[in-house]
Amino acid sequence: MSPDLIGYLKDLTGSTQIGMYMLAGALVLGAVGVWLTPKQLVNR
Repeated sequence: MSPDLIGYLKDLTGSTQIGMYMLAGALVLGAVGVWLTPKQLVNR
C-alpha cells in the first residue's frame, strides 16, 4: 500500500517528499500507539 500511496502523491504533486512525510507520520503514530498500550493487554 505504501508504494502505491507514494506513487499517487508523486503523480499528484510532482514530488515524493509529501509521501515520505506521510509514511514517517504513520510510523510515529504506530510507535505512540504501541507505547500507550497497557501492559495488562499485552501480557496475558
